[in-house]
Amino acid sequence: MTNIINNNSIEAAQTMKVCLKIFHSSTIHALPKVEGVDVNLWFSLIGKILEKPLPEASEGIEPLNQPISKEEKTQWPWWKVILLYIIIIYFIC
Repeated sequence: MTNIINNNSIEAAQTMKVCLKIFHSSTIHALPKVEGVDVNLWFSLIGKILEKPLPEASEGIEPLNQPISKEEKTQWPWWKVILLYIIIIYFIC
């Protein structure tokens, strides 16, 4: 997961989105008490996702083809990752 966090590709964003969806689905009602699963690891990875700086569209570096309009941004995988992060934090707090 750490390698994916450092990657700016659309595929990395889609993978993170799926991982966050799984985490959200697993913890929406309560944190599961599963022996051998370190929940702190999940939270530290989720924190790294939020801290990840994304370049602006005008910089011309990956992720390329960033949308500029608000309507297009809502469908862009990187914005969906950030939205899922916010949803997870909302339900946990």
